[in-house]
Amino acid sequence: MTRHFFRLLVAFTLFAQLPALAGETGHCQESFQKLTQLIGRNFFETRRDFEKYAELFPQSFLSRVSSLKEDGHWVDAGSGEGFALQDLFNQTVIDPEKVLKEAASSFWRARKIVIDPEPLRESAQQLNFREAADKPKITGVTYKMERPDPKIPNLAFKVGRFFEDIPLGEFAPADLITDLYGVISYSPRLDEVLRRYHALLKNSGRAYIFIGDYLSVPQHIGTRRIERIGEEGWYSPFVNSTVTRTDGSTVSLLDWIKSLPDFNAKVEKVVIQQSKKGNLVPGEIERSTLVLEKRTEQSNIPLLKLLESDDGKPPIRKFEEVP
Repeated sequence: MTRHFFRLLVAFTLFAQLPALAGETGHCQESFQKLTQLIGRNFFETRRDFEKYAELFPQSFLSRVSSLKEDGHWVDAGSGEGFALQDLFNQTVIDPEKVLKEAASSFWRARKIVIDPEPLRESAQQLNFREAADKPKITGVTYKMERPDPKIPNLAFKVGRFFEDIPLGEFAPADLITDLYGVISYSPRLDEVLRRYHALLKNSGRAYIFIGDYLSVPQHIGTRRIERIGEEGWYSPFVNSTVTRTDGSTVSLLDWIKSLPDFNAKVEKVVIQQSKKGNLVPGEIERSTLVLEKRTEQSNIPLLKLLESDDGKPPIRKFEEVP
C-alpha cells in the first residue's frame, strides 16, 4: 500500500466519522463539517521559514526558542511544510542583519517593523552554529505535507491526522507550542485543542497563538484581519468569534481564552509603523500574539459546542459552553 493511498484512506475514514462526532458532542453538523473540510483542503500558507516566524511572533518567542537545549521540546501546531522547523537545524538559523533590513522601511515598503536589535542579535548568537547534539526536539503537526520528510534527527512530523485525534502519548512534554494561524484558528473542537495544549505543556511552558494584525489608526486596507470597525474593536477571528457562557453572557473568543484559570494569559505585540503611501494614511499596526503560560496541573476548561462558522480564513466561529 503506497503512502499516498494510505493517507487518502485515513482522510476518508476520518471524514466518514465526522457526522457522528458532531452529533455526539452537540455541534452544529453543517458548521462542523464545513470547518473540517476547509482544513482538509489545506488552502493555507504552508512555506513560512523561521525568519518569518521571528518577524510575526513577538521577540519573547525568539528568546524562548533560543533558550531550548537538548532536553527541550517545541511543538508547532499547524506547521505546513515544516520549513521553519527545519531551519532550526541549519548552521545559520537566523541572520539578524537580514531581519533588521527586511523590517526597515524603504522606497518600496512604507511600513517599518519595530524590532529591538540587541535581543535579536543575542538570540541569533545562541541559535547559530550550535552543535546538532545541543538542538532541541521539534514536532510539527500538519494535515498535509506535499514534500518528502527531510528526515532530520530530532525533527518529527505528525501528518494526515487532525491534532485533536492524535493520542497525546505520541508527544513528548513541550516547553513551547506555537500556533501561527494553525489548529486553534480553525478547529471546531477548540476546547479540546486548549485541553491538549495544557496537557502537553511542561510547568511554566508557553503556547504562542498568533491572533493577527490590528490597526490603531483606521486605514484603507482590504483584508478583513486588520479592518477597523469604529472605536469598539476590529473585525478579527479572535475578537469577533464569540463564546456564550452558561450564565447567558457572551464574550469574545479572545476574552474567553484569556479568562481561563488554567493559564496565565497576556497579549504581546509587535508594532508596525505605517507611513503615508498611496491611499494609506499614517498610523500603526499592532501585530498581536496571545501567550498562554501553564499555571495549573489539572485542566478545568469548559466543554464547548460549535454553533456557527463562516467561510473565512481564519473563520469567525460561535461557540456555547456546555453545562
